[in-house]
Amino acid sequence: MDPNTDPTIAVLAILQQAIGNLITTSEPQVLRIARSVLSSMIVVHLARFGLDWLMGEAGNKFQQLTDLVLWLSIAVFVLTFYNVPIPGLGLSASAVIPASAAFIAAIFESRALAESVRAFDDLYARFSIWSIGSVTDVALFTVLSVVIACCKACLVLVNAYSLIASGICQVLGPLFIALGTVPTWDWLTKSWLRAYMSYSFLQAVAAAYIMIGGHMVTTFVNQGLPATISQDLWAGYLIQALVVLFIFCAGTISVPFLSNSLFSGFAAHGPNVGPAISGAVSRVSSAVGIGR
Repeated sequence: MDPNTDPTIAVLAILQQAIGNLITTSEPQVLRIARSVLSSMIVVHLARFGLDWLMGEAGNKFQQLTDLVLWLSIAVFVLTFYNVPIPGLGLSASAVIPASAAFIAAIFESRALAESVRAFDDLYARFSIWSIGSVTDVALFTVLSVVIACCKACLVLVNAYSLIASGICQVLGPLFIALGTVPTWDWLTKSWLRAYMSYSFLQAVAAAYIMIGGHMVTTFVNQGLPATISQDLWAGYLIQALVVLFIFCAGTISVPFLSNSLFSGFAAHGPNVGPAISGAVSRVSSAVGIGR
């Protein structure tokens, strides 16, 4: 089967089109709300500074006013060109990050997804059930089929999660930009920008992993397996194939954590991984009597 017509790839194309249509229809409504909020905040900030001026308390706040005007100017600029191409750039403000991530993903991917799908199909074709009466062979072959299906599902899951999460960040972005102009609420804009970059570049990180992991599977199929597997070696090679597929599947599931680590600076998969490992080691040590 042609990998380009495989349902694994077709689902991603359909999902990308659906998210694009959703952004096109929902983003203008959110932009109108965000621009209203931003206009209100500009009036509030100017009125507040005017009152401070009348009360004689604005003498030492010109630096704060300069920073505020710069921050408001950036917010106005971003919302103005949020869904309109920036002159001289050709991209809207909301499309700069996804376009950069897509460009990097295209460099890494280079048909890696299609080649990974083809490697799974080739691996499946290498094995056949020699004896229908053998329960072990049937069980192992069933497990192989399930694991290959899970690997393809993980490929779809990671890429779909990146598209959906970055689409949500793009749609809700104007609100976080406008609310970031509220005094002491600038962390909302910074947190949104960090999340938007993390989820957008998740596709690039996934492409890099698929290129490496898919090459691992392809190398195993082409060099680790004989062209014809004899009956006495069938189960042994199948177990090796399962180990390779489990490694690929576990790595694919860990791609979102890897992307989050790149933008957060934390290498662990979650905030409780370290204490959990420490607690497990302590319990095992207590059980075997170490340290007594």
